[in-house]
Amino acid sequence: MKRVVKIALIAAVSSIAAGTVFFVTALAAVGGDFRKFNTTKYHTETYDVDGEFDKISVKTNTTADIVFEPSTDGACAVVCRESEKIKYAVSVQDGALQINGTDTRKWYDRLFSFGENEKLTVQIPSGEYSSLFMDTDVGDICISKEYSFTTLTVKTDTGDVECFASASDSMKIDVDTGDITAADFTAGAAEFSTDTGHVRLSGLNCGKISVNTDTGRANLSNVTCDSLIVTVDTGDVSVKNVIVSGALTVETDTGDVRLEKSDAATLSIKTDTGDVTGTLLTEKTFDAKASTGDVDVPKTSFGGVCKIRTDTGDICIKIEGENG
Repeated sequence: MKRVVKIALIAAVSSIAAGTVFFVTALAAVGGDFRKFNTTKYHTETYDVDGEFDKISVKTNTTADIVFEPSTDGACAVVCRESEKIKYAVSVQDGALQINGTDTRKWYDRLFSFGENEKLTVQIPSGEYSSLFMDTDVGDICISKEYSFTTLTVKTDTGDVECFASASDSMKIDVDTGDITAADFTAGAAEFSTDTGHVRLSGLNCGKISVNTDTGRANLSNVTCDSLIVTVDTGDVSVKNVIVSGALTVETDTGDVRLEKSDAATLSIKTDTGDVTGTLLTEKTFDAKASTGDVDVPKTSFGGVCKIRTDTGDICIKIEGENG
């Protein structure tokens, strides 16, 4: 090895060692509390909301978690954590409550932001509203069951979404990186989509339901709907106590499909690599084929069509309450 290369390597290793010693020493000096390195100074700001509104719009590029909770006295307020470079603007315009958050921090400002709970709390009376629209960057979102909307739309880049509110017309929740949990509500039509994350639906009564996830599981339980479409690239699909009056369609590239005490007028299930197993509530006309794997389905010739295809995997479907 050339002498100049050796010198460069020694210098690099020495710098890393010195930096490590400095970091450990500094961390020990503050008792291991990273928050003491925090260079961002926060304060709590409360914005009282004046004026009538039935629409709500939230647009932020901050990293705050957002929570909707009923106000106890009928008043409206937005409570948030702000700093010199994290600001919110709250107003009522044309019957809409508008909340806009701006984060002007640079990447190096975020290096020493430890332990702060960046949170935005929307305190409004429970009840019915015309619309809720949310477009956020980073942060979890929780919408309480005490609210109902005609339309509900949530778009976030990174964060989990928990929704317990109803939407009489339509609901759409779209997450790039994060889980979606929706439970115990009614909706005219509902769409749930996440690139990297799981989708968990329970206790829903909807018209059309559409679920799409690239990398993650889709779990549905105690759901009643007119039609159901589940599309998963990599992940399992679990359908338990789900009743679909129309068509149920499931497609996954890599993952198992499990049906438990569920049913639909017609079913179409396709998986490239995975098993299809479970129980249905009523007899079907089965059309099941596996390129590599065993097929075990009831030999019935009436009822709605249940079409199942798998390339690599087994197929085993039973009718609930029947033997064999």
